[in-house]
Amino acid sequence: MTTSDDFNEPVLSSEQQAAVDSNARALVVVASAGSGKTEVVARRVQRLLLGEPDDSGRVLALTYTVKAADELRGRLDARLGLLARRVDSETIHGFAHNLLRTHGTQIGLPLEPELLTRDEDRVELFRSWLGERGESVPDDLQGLFADIDLARARGGEADYLDEWRRALSDNAALDYPELLAKASELLRVDSVRRQIRRLYTSIVVDEAQNLTRAQYELLLTLGADGHSLAIPSMLVGDDKQSIVRFAGADPSLIGMFEMAFAAERHALTTNFRSATVLATAAGKVAAALDHHGGEELAFAAPGQVSIETLPSEQGEGARVAAWVSSLLQQGMPQAALGDGENTALRPEDVAVLCRSAAGLRFVEASLEDRGVPCAVASTPNDWLTTSAARVVLELVGLKGAPAHHSTYWELSRLLGKVPLDESIAAAEAAVAGSDDELVRRVAGVLGLSDVSGLLPYLQATDLPPSLADSEAANWQSDLTQLETTWARFDGLTSRSELSWANFKLFCARAQRGDDLSPGVRLLTVHKAQGREYAAVAIIGLNDGQFPDFRAKTDAALRDELRTFYVAITRPRRILLLTRPAMRDTRYGPRRTEPSRFLDLLDGGSPAWISP
Repeated sequence: MTTSDDFNEPVLSSEQQAAVDSNARALVVVASAGSGKTEVVARRVQRLLLGEPDDSGRVLALTYTVKAADELRGRLDARLGLLARRVDSETIHGFAHNLLRTHGTQIGLPLEPELLTRDEDRVELFRSWLGERGESVPDDLQGLFADIDLARARGGEADYLDEWRRALSDNAALDYPELLAKASELLRVDSVRRQIRRLYTSIVVDEAQNLTRAQYELLLTLGADGHSLAIPSMLVGDDKQSIVRFAGADPSLIGMFEMAFAAERHALTTNFRSATVLATAAGKVAAALDHHGGEELAFAAPGQVSIETLPSEQGEGARVAAWVSSLLQQGMPQAALGDGENTALRPEDVAVLCRSAAGLRFVEASLEDRGVPCAVASTPNDWLTTSAARVVLELVGLKGAPAHHSTYWELSRLLGKVPLDESIAAAEAAVAGSDDELVRRVAGVLGLSDVSGLLPYLQATDLPPSLADSEAANWQSDLTQLETTWARFDGLTSRSELSWANFKLFCARAQRGDDLSPGVRLLTVHKAQGREYAAVAIIGLNDGQFPDFRAKTDAALRDELRTFYVAITRPRRILLLTRPAMRDTRYGPRRTEPSRFLDLLDGGSPAWISP
């Protein structure tokens, strides 16, 4: 994939162009890592829009993450201008939520159903609901919800599932799995289904290997009648990158779609992202997953792969921080690059990945010691460091939906007191009566008539003289990030949608790490899916860490290997793989064994997986 100077767009390969140009009503695109999948999706959507004769049809583009949806929307905005407004680019849960907010009253939902996004709110509601009925409360409600969510994702049953759905119904509330169930129920209403089908002329689903059965059933309810498609649909995915099976993802659904609708199949095999040595490594792992042949190599850039063993986890963190610092100061080594490629790097061009978030702490500490900025996607709420800032966002939620229980529960936790009743007046009185002077000063948020007045009000809020310097700095930092978040929200949202409720949802996405501040990226591999970087370090490559010690079966080991494949296909030019020879455990220092995955890079065979 090269660049056309005339149109400032990549010139597609023959494989890519064939997928874009297909006239099939049912289309499956199997896209290997680095194969230009996002560009193909964007060009496909562009062709679909330009091919509509009456400028009335809309394209529904569904992605796995909010970040991916925003990226696709940005590409189309830049190329199509106002025409891009005919694309609804969002996650499947986002689509379901908007559908219910618009039409949900037809199945008995309120105009603004309460969406429980926090596990603690679900636990609170269920404990309260069971208690009101004199029923026993299970000891481990968090674990119970994990079982319930997995069952719903797979279309199965679980203990307490019926009770939990009744609890949601009795409280006019939804959680993420129930969004899908209610959206499917709504689309079975003939008048609604006909209206939505008139609205959309095509459906495009990205990262389809992450679809659950519940999501797939929603798509079929929307776009299919038996074995025929009412709305032409394209699924794009790669089962080698299916790394969320623990959450119910089922990559076999792509094959089911292909068979059910006699879909035309296209394969994108050329790796346009990775330098030669990196693509070769990815090909070896792909072969171990029974995908023989690996990807073609598209770049003359040699790239660089290094494997290092460090004495300890602290030593590993220090070494990786030194590696990052050297890259940022000196640039990438010319020997790893192709002709004419720039050596300079921004902090955002470098990522450090780990199987679990806990393993990143030593790298984070070492980078901070060196004064290197870093952004950690594994720590939600990291930019809400003051209680006042957290209260502000709960007040925003309360303005948007005064009848939602979860906001009152969260305010109660933050304030250490329960409002006398669930009302705006009681909440305002509770905030105004806080022991924290800064918290008391933000109570006026509830008196604002419009969300656009939020930032001016907060900017004009005087900090108490008694506030510690560190707290004042945190407040100013939080306010700056809130302002940045507002600017993005304002730029991406139509005038009619600039509401309190929508801003709270937008902030929640930022808190989950869908939008990172500037700095070196410190991510779990799962957070890194769909992203790419110039240079990547993968740490903690010991057996028991990566693969995880709980992976005992062939299926579990294959899932871990898929996760490893995703990790090593994130860099474009440089990859550093590290492991600590010793780890601190509760029983003292213990010697480690290198990850069996490292053997594959030397041409070894996966004898640890049964044929």
